[in-house]
Amino acid sequence: MCNPRRIKVKATRRIAEAWRAEIERTVTASGEAKGESRLVQPLRSMLGEGALRAFEQALGGDPRWEWVDGGYRMRVPGGHAAYQPGSGELEIVISLTEAVEAVGTAEKVLEGEVTDEVTAESEGRYEDDGWRGRTKERAEREARSRAEAKAAKLAAERAERLRLDAEEAARHSMSAEARAVEDEARRRAEAALAERTLSVGQDLGRRADARLAEVHRQTLKDVMQLIAASYAQAISDFAQQNNAENFTMVDADGFIEIQFEMEG
Repeated sequence: MCNPRRIKVKATRRIAEAWRAEIERTVTASGEAKGESRLVQPLRSMLGEGALRAFEQALGGDPRWEWVDGGYRMRVPGGHAAYQPGSGELEIVISLTEAVEAVGTAEKVLEGEVTDEVTAESEGRYEDDGWRGRTKERAEREARSRAEAKAAKLAAERAERLRLDAEEAARHSMSAEARAVEDEARRRAEAALAERTLSVGQDLGRRADARLAEVHRQTLKDVMQLIAASYAQAISDFAQQNNAENFTMVDADGFIEIQFEMEG
């Protein structure tokens, strides 16, 4: 006589879900590089007192020179020239600047793994005498198959949940990590900017030296022309005050030629 039996089978699945997140930050630092060249020319020892006074008198009537803080100042390409009547010194300063930028990058990889375990159970039925093929082995095999299928489904659902939870936890963790990565990128950008500023500054310094030499030559030429103009004006005033005749003054190619006749 048939005697139905039941058998329960459990299937267990271990879950191991790996996650990986990358953080990358790029920071641009900007600044200004500067190169300067300076020269002080003592005009008193070069011109003598008479010529220096003539120069100072001419400065007041030259619109290129402005009276600033007790001295005369004139713009020159890349800088300025300044003359101090008290010391008799002519100073020329060339200051060149250039905007500089540097980029710093930093990155960090966050990795982790979440694990869990799920168990599913299924039941099979069989007959003691195996009536109509309902043996214990068959019932156990079918129950195990169902339990494993159920465990696989639970594992997939659980793995998805674990992954979402891990990503959510990573997002909170990454905000602090991202700040650290950005700080590192900024430190690298500032270090690169310092090197770039030094390099560009040295190049600007060499260019300022070259320009200073040209401006110095041109400024001394202007000084001499002012002195000549001052002397010419003084001679002209003298000629008019003494009723000189046939007075002519020609200013050409940097030379001033004055002629006049006056009774002795």
